[in-house]
Amino acid sequence: MFPSSLLLVLAAAPALALAAANSTDVPQQVPASRPLLGYTPSNVLTSIATLAVALVAVAQVYLTVKYHAKWLLAMTIGCFAYAIGLASRFALARDPTNRTVFIVEYLLIVLAPCTFIAATYVLLGRLAHYLSADKLLLIRPSLVSVVFVTADIVTFLIQALGGSMVVGTDDPNKIKTGGNLFKLGLILQLVSFAFFIVLVVIFTVRVYKREPRTWTADKDAGKSFFHDWRALLVVLYTACLTIIIRSLYRTAEIQEGPGGKIGKTEWIFYAFDTLPLCICVGTYVPFWPGRFITPGNTGPGAASKHVPLDVLPQYGAQYGGAQYDPSYGAQYDGSNVALVHPERRV
Repeated sequence: MFPSSLLLVLAAAPALALAAANSTDVPQQVPASRPLLGYTPSNVLTSIATLAVALVAVAQVYLTVKYHAKWLLAMTIGCFAYAIGLASRFALARDPTNRTVFIVEYLLIVLAPCTFIAATYVLLGRLAHYLSADKLLLIRPSLVSVVFVTADIVTFLIQALGGSMVVGTDDPNKIKTGGNLFKLGLILQLVSFAFFIVLVVIFTVRVYKREPRTWTADKDAGKSFFHDWRALLVVLYTACLTIIIRSLYRTAEIQEGPGGKIGKTEWIFYAFDTLPLCICVGTYVPFWPGRFITPGNTGPGAASKHVPLDVLPQYGAQYGGAQYDPSYGAQYDGSNVALVHPERRV
């Protein structure tokens, strides 16, 4: 419900800004020849960035269809929105003073990543529930989504309001007010995300120390890291790092103000905004949560592991006397059996 609300606001923000830009009381104080971005965007860099994000978005659509996890759909739609924002820079390369295109580009690029943050919040709660480790979180998994996604929506609205004021006028006073609002929303979002990172770190340490069998469950079941639930921790920590980098960049840009070096330098935008965010959402592709957290999967290490009969004794020794069901042998032409570790689920 919460990510869907975020998408509705994301869709409405450009329309509100366009209305502000087209209002008759907007003073036109900026010279018409000045590029609104502060530079004329490179088509080469725009092509690379747009293609990279669009490929990630398409890959996530495929993974959603194949492995489900529709609860990540907001992030996928956010990827498309971010890609559209990047693609709009082609139009700004042709006409750097086109205010309508600039508004769409600006708002989609600065607001779409809020859906990436919301997906990260939801993933932690889902992961804790999947591991049956709800008690190891500082707050209940259900509250993780409610508290942090609500905070994300509130800070999103503040940023949307501030961003709309900045791009919808050339009045210095309105630009300053809008910039301060946007900065406030960004800082509050950063603080909220910092608390979330603390939550992730504490949860990781607690699982490692208090639930060692859960920590190594997939490894003990013979799964590769590609199928190990701990790969989802890679996704979480990668998202945390990249989002922090991007948030610090945006905070520095707003702090410097319009016309500052950070905002007027194209490579800085791609290095500290597009690249971190592309890595953030791209990490989900090889470790798609839907492969791990599915309705029919009861937890890590749950899948049966089939081994030849002639090596069964060594597995029995490894697992302290594993048991097997002879009926599995008939199912696999008598060549395999399904091991059932005393503390593992089949």
